[in-house]
Amino acid sequence: MKVKCALIQLAFRKGVDNALTAAEGFIAEAAADGAQLILLPEMFCCPYSTKKFPEYAQPDDGEMCRRMSAAAAKAGVWLVAGTVPELVREEDGTEKIYNTAFVYGPNGREVCRHRKIHMFDVDVAGGVSMRESDTLAAGDSITMFDTPFGRVGVAVCYDLRFFEMFRLMQKAGCGIIAVPACFTAKTGAAHWEVLFRSRAIDCQCYLLGCAQTRNDSAPYVCHSHSIAVDPWGRVLADAGTDECIVYAELDTEVTEKVKAQLPVLKQLREDAYHL
Repeated sequence: MKVKCALIQLAFRKGVDNALTAAEGFIAEAAADGAQLILLPEMFCCPYSTKKFPEYAQPDDGEMCRRMSAAAAKAGVWLVAGTVPELVREEDGTEKIYNTAFVYGPNGREVCRHRKIHMFDVDVAGGVSMRESDTLAAGDSITMFDTPFGRVGVAVCYDLRFFEMFRLMQKAGCGIIAVPACFTAKTGAAHWEVLFRSRAIDCQCYLLGCAQTRNDSAPYVCHSHSIAVDPWGRVLADAGTDECIVYAELDTEVTEKVKAQLPVLKQLREDAYHL
């Protein structure tokens, strides 16, 4: 079975309304071009700054979620709506903010949400110093959803570096893994394509990464290069650094051919994987 996916590489816009309006327009355009599965970037309507996440945080019935749900329904597509800072009020009155990817079906209903599990707490020499955990809470569960074209897994940005969670999604039957992301310019130049190709080869499935455009004058410079990789590790689409939509055709037949030629998933020796 074939499915056309669209990666919408958005430029950051000041103001939530401006960001959402731009996303709505691109979603409609991608759907008109035949896309059935659409991805948006990580924090596409919020500055990528730990200080700004609380300012932009909204509950799951806030404007960001309502409008993305409506956009999915209007376009009749499966939408991995990037990520937004999700505000959660606990029963004891405390509040938490998660970096959350909401997924909507063609009817506009939420089918799942993935809260970023691994916090980007790093200090890269000559690159960026950040501690997401200063303002964000970490998720604690693997996220997948079922579609007519197979099971899809969801991860967010830094999650990509943790192979164990991808192996679990592969073992659960995911043929596609969608990753809204915003790698830094330095780490992205070194690791972005390598990691996506590695995960696709290891898990013998399609890997999709959707990022923001690159703005060298911004406080946080994104690597960009939204990417689609097939189960053989071939790059099907690379968006470069400008605002655009890139498309890729995903084919379950290709996945089955790769698994038949290299049956590594059947040859796992978990009985021997111990010290």
